[in-house]
Amino acid sequence: MNQLRRVIPATIFSIPFLLFLFVLVLVASYLLADNSISGLFSPTMFSTPRGFLLLVVAPLSLILFLCLFFYMLFSHTWHTGRSSRFGRKIFVLLAVLVTVTSLSITLIVGRFTGIAVSSGFDGDVPEALRAAREISDLYQNERKLAIERVSFRFFNGLAIVNQRAMRRDWMDELRVVDAYAAACQVYREDANVTPYGYEAVIETGDMDYFFPREELYTVRDGFFPPNADDRVLRYGKLVRYSNETYVCVYSSLIPTQLFARDALIRTVYEESRVINALDRIMPYLGLWIFFMFCLPPVMMAVLLGYVLVMHLVTPLGSAAEFSGLLVEGNRSFRLVPKGGDEAGVIAENLNRLAEKPAESEKRGDKKASLRL
Repeated sequence: MNQLRRVIPATIFSIPFLLFLFVLVLVASYLLADNSISGLFSPTMFSTPRGFLLLVVAPLSLILFLCLFFYMLFSHTWHTGRSSRFGRKIFVLLAVLVTVTSLSITLIVGRFTGIAVSSGFDGDVPEALRAAREISDLYQNERKLAIERVSFRFFNGLAIVNQRAMRRDWMDELRVVDAYAAACQVYREDANVTPYGYEAVIETGDMDYFFPREELYTVRDGFFPPNADDRVLRYGKLVRYSNETYVCVYSSLIPTQLFARDALIRTVYEESRVINALDRIMPYLGLWIFFMFCLPPVMMAVLLGYVLVMHLVTPLGSAAEFSGLLVEGNRSFRLVPKGGDEAGVIAENLNRLAEKPAESEKRGDKKASLRL
């Protein structure tokens, strides 16, 4: 520790640097709390390295750093003679007062927040969201079942060949099976057809919902991957019949932003489950917030208070040392008064006392005692 003390300059223990460090710790704690609390109710926050880093590693590292810094500061003041018993008493009282006040305020705020969150997300909210998710799943499954019935009835070799021969309007028949039918497209693969190599066999329905011909090579059997802004649910199928390959695409209308709203329902449901699981620890949430995010600024305030207290009680230590020299009869030293407070008055009085000539001891004289 002595070697470490020689390497570290005394400037880092000065009041301006400690003020700068206090502001830095305050900003760091705020940023950690802002990024952590905002994702506290996320279902993946506790299972990701980022969540573990923000919620545990970073706050604990900051607390350990401040503990080490306080040890170095205390050691520095002790070995330089700036520490005094009177200053340590004031510091202990100040530290206890700051810690108890900060902890009480944090517990009150945490309790208020916990009650607000618990009242806003009671047990009925997850159940309602679960019911909404089940209704959404039921609706999508019914629509997909209707689309699969359309595919089974119309997307086969015999139906396509008959349609090429008879040229009937499929939309009326499609809407008997699926009332939300929007478009039906059937193409025959032919390398001689330009520009995309697909010959149109059937193109019926609303052209606004047609699948682009230049993207027909991406069609596979089954439903297309849904997008949040899709207005139709698409189903593709490759039909091979009589040495011919047909690419079929069927589009069925769905409510606007169905998939986006379904994703929102599922996200809110997962978050409500997390809040419901955290309901048991809500009474202790304020304590956890204090230790993780409020304790580092409090520790830094205590460190700064320690330096300020030792700086303020330094004149008292000098006055105590000077009074001891006067008692021993040494009057060659003087104190330099700083400020017009009580410490400055004591220094001036001791200087006047030192300037008086020593009185010869007389028998029967009473000794006067000066209590500081």
